[in-house]
Amino acid sequence: MPVSSEPRTDADPGHEAFAPARFERTPSTWLAYLLVGYFMYVQASLGPILPFLREDLSLGYGAAGLHFGAFALGVLFTGLLGDRPARLLGRRTTLWGGAAGMAAGAGALAAANSAAASLSATLITGFCASLLLMSAQAALSDLHGEWRAAAISEANVVAGAAAILAPLVVGAFSRTEFPGWRGALLFATLLLVAISVFLGRAPVPGAKPALARREDDGGARVLPAIFWGWCAVLFFCTAVEWSVAYWGTSFLEEEAGLKAADAATLMGAYFVALLLGRILGSRLTRRVRPGRLLVAAIALSAAGFLPFWLAPVVLLPAGAAVASVAGLFVAGLGIGNLYPLGASLATGAASRVVDLATSRIALTVGCATLLIPPTLGISADHLGIGNAYAIVAALLLAALALTVTVDRSAQRHEKGGD
Repeated sequence: MPVSSEPRTDADPGHEAFAPARFERTPSTWLAYLLVGYFMYVQASLGPILPFLREDLSLGYGAAGLHFGAFALGVLFTGLLGDRPARLLGRRTTLWGGAAGMAAGAGALAAANSAAASLSATLITGFCASLLLMSAQAALSDLHGEWRAAAISEANVVAGAAAILAPLVVGAFSRTEFPGWRGALLFATLLLVAISVFLGRAPVPGAKPALARREDDGGARVLPAIFWGWCAVLFFCTAVEWSVAYWGTSFLEEEAGLKAADAATLMGAYFVALLLGRILGSRLTRRVRPGRLLVAAIALSAAGFLPFWLAPVVLLPAGAAVASVAGLFVAGLGIGNLYPLGASLATGAASRVVDLATSRIALTVGCATLLIPPTLGISADHLGIGNAYAIVAALLLAALALTVTVDRSAQRHEKGGD
């Protein structure tokens, strides 16, 4: 059902029409959900296509990992722009412009015949992807107010479903002569066309310039310390999620002994687990305090990651493959909730300047993705990918300790203890 009898769009900066007193999914909500899913399909495709890209372009782990860095650098550039694109162009433009730019970047990556071309295409894709994600998250936060944790979690459920699709489509196309694995990237354009046909006219809430400066906060656009604490948590959580997503296929191939096409397909277990974890997490956010839920999700992630990582070391090859995939599935159940919970906690800590907050979250995500997965790839060139994955184990421990600390500070602040 519509948001109101006369819904306001980007042309009208009034936001009261987009602030329901209860959790209600509108066409605008579904548009944001599906575009986040489209975003995730493209991003999740990068990991499964990597073995094929490495083979076609004769790249090592480190050089291939630069593609993850290029995507993250694009995200980083967008984060540095802050909330300017949304304020100057409007959220509708940044949302749909980012989506169209992602399709163009994915198409350019599919057509690339050199490392320079593929890196440039990935950079463009990352830049546009961040525009889309920032706009979608800010829109959901404004649309649903105090229900933002549930809305963002549900958006990531849709993203989880799209992420399952990515390795399956890559695996299917990789078994064809034409278009081969590149067809999985071209498939993104069909997804975007379908979304625009069904929800292209859904209203999008505009940016909130009126709330960027308020008399009750001294006219400053200041992000609170608790927000930055949650951003630090997001750094570690994002690094874990994409280190597994990007390099998991290569790990299953090199360490667990699977063929490239089988490894790409079986990475679907990870993305299935992400989806199931997010479905469960979206329900639990209405009953369990998000900070406590995030601690539990990190603990579950570690419980699954250890057998995934260590099975090839302690088991025979046949058993190692099964145990690694099973551990990957368990880890995915927890990892699926890390970003949505962290993002909802961060935006909730800075709800008065949500566009600025989402841009800084994008900056955090960009830094994490720029630094950690490529570092893991460079380490894999020297140590082997199995040893390099010790980085992820350390990240999980750091994330757990920091989450407990920030959550306690947030609770004290809410009780007036700070």
